[in-house]
Amino acid sequence: MKKNILSHTLLAFIYFLPIVTFAALDGVRGLLVALKGILNSIVPVLFGLSLVYFLWGVVQFILHDAGNEKTRDEGKKKIMWGIVALFVFVSIYGILAAIGSAIDIPVTITPSH
Repeated sequence: MKKNILSHTLLAFIYFLPIVTFAALDGVRGLLVALKGILNSIVPVLFGLSLVYFLWGVVQFILHDAGNEKTRDEGKKKIMWGIVALFVFVSIYGILAAIGSAIDIPVTITPSH
């Protein structure tokens, strides 16, 4: 397990290193623009995954072996954590939009191509 976490951390570091290095040439504004680009690609995917997780909890709670209390409890937990994840992603996007508007970096909801 630790080896798996270490390898994912190393891969993430290798992936983001060029972005941070090139952003250093433009200063803090360049770094924020680079992070904006990364977030514009990652946040919609994570938001979609959390929505699917929430909906899976709803299906598990309502349809999948509804008489079994253990399955219903698992569904309730998935619904709760799905809502928490959706709230966190919407909140992060709102905070980033507020910070971006304060330093004249527009944050859009749709990813830019």
